[in-house]
Amino acid sequence: MRPGLGCAAIVVVVLAADAQAENQFLVKAREAYKELRYERVTPLANRALKIAADKAEEAEIYMLLAQMHVMYGRLVLAKKAFLEDRQGVKFADVVNDPEQPFDTVLAFFDDADRQRRMEESELHHDRAPLAGVVRELEAQPEVDRLLSGVHARRCTRLRQAIGVLVRMIMERRGWQKTGKKGSLGVRADAAKDTPAHNTGGLAFWFVRAERYERAEGMPFRSVRERCQEYELEPPRHSGNGRGAKTKRTAQ
Repeated sequence: MRPGLGCAAIVVVVLAADAQAENQFLVKAREAYKELRYERVTPLANRALKIAADKAEEAEIYMLLAQMHVMYGRLVLAKKAFLEDRQGVKFADVVNDPEQPFDTVLAFFDDADRQRRMEESELHHDRAPLAGVVRELEAQPEVDRLLSGVHARRCTRLRQAIGVLVRMIMERRGWQKTGKKGSLGVRADAAKDTPAHNTGGLAFWFVRAERYERAEGMPFRSVRERCQEYELEPPRHSGNGRGAKTKRTAQ
């Protein structure tokens, strides 16, 4: 084998390996976008763009950057609306705290599928809207990191701000608060230097959430309402003449 050819082959292999390693910027950008860690996406995508292997990869990176441009525009509007809300304005400390993952929270709830699941939680499962998305919310790395800390006040403020955001979303979709709260978990006994968390239930960090009802009325009655109505109905009779239900007699 000619010496020059061997060196050229080695150079090609090394360059290919370098390109594959460098393309990890794009892989990391995709992961950051999926995890809603948007502050990392643009820097990673820009670095990936400099070593893009082909036009298809360039197109994917430009699409990712465009999505971030739109997303940040939506986040700016969402923050503005939140701070203009009668309750949201009281949580400017959460919005402006760089340690708080509030951008992640806003991006999380700015999703049609999640908002649909919040409504379905009340309509079909008789649970608070937050119950429909709380496990996915708690699984967001930035949210979990903050709530797993020992800064009790900061954690409480974030949970309260999320409650305000849920209320804003539900009101815009035609719902109103019932004045009641629904359980999301069973709190563990308080322990020093340990963040408040649950030992059972649906959620790990959230213990309760507001319940809502449709402003024009709920399309389905609750089991309690149906039971009360059933108890007031006269006995029904089957075809053989025997009552289909037995009324409870006064004791």
